[in-house]
Amino acid sequence: MFSLQWPLFLLLGLLSGGVSLCFLWTLKFAERLCTTHMGGVRAGLPVIGGAAMGLLALYVPEITYQGFENFNQVLRGGGIYTAEALLAIGGAKILATCVCRASGLVGGIYGECQVQI
Repeated sequence: MFSLQWPLFLLLGLLSGGVSLCFLWTLKFAERLCTTHMGGVRAGLPVIGGAAMGLLALYVPEITYQGFENFNQVLRGGGIYTAEALLAIGGAKILATCVCRASGLVGGIYGECQVQI
């Protein structure tokens, strides 16, 4: 049984590596965008990042924390959470995290890491 799981572990590792590369590329792009095109308004970057997050949350409200109800709904397999919708939510979360991080907002990445230590 264990030897049958190796291909699945390999596939999971490759998919996770691809998602992390996508995250890093998006973060570098957002940081480059913030430093090159908005260098003069450095103090206003958190406001711009917050506004971008708010606009993105209007279209994909699942990127904000809404409690465990939507998570439980995914586990139960009901509702609007198809595979395509979950991929879109994941992409939107990557985009929102990178924009907020590049604009100087904190949290989201670091808070969870501190809790687990």
